[in-house]
Amino acid sequence: PTGSLAPSRMTHAPMILHLAIVLGAGIFLPAAIAAWFQHVARMLG
Repeated sequence: PTGSLAPSRMTHAPMILHLAIVLGAGIFLPAAIAAWFQHVARMLG
C-alpha cells in the first residue's frame, strides 16, 4: 500500500457523533415519548 501509515484522527468522528446522538436521544426523547403515550391514552379513553 502507498501513503502514510499514521493513524487517521478522523476515524473517531463517526463514533463520537453517534454517541452524541444517542446521549441526546436518551436525555430528550423519553419525555417526548411519555407525552405521546399520555396523549394516545387520553384519545383512547
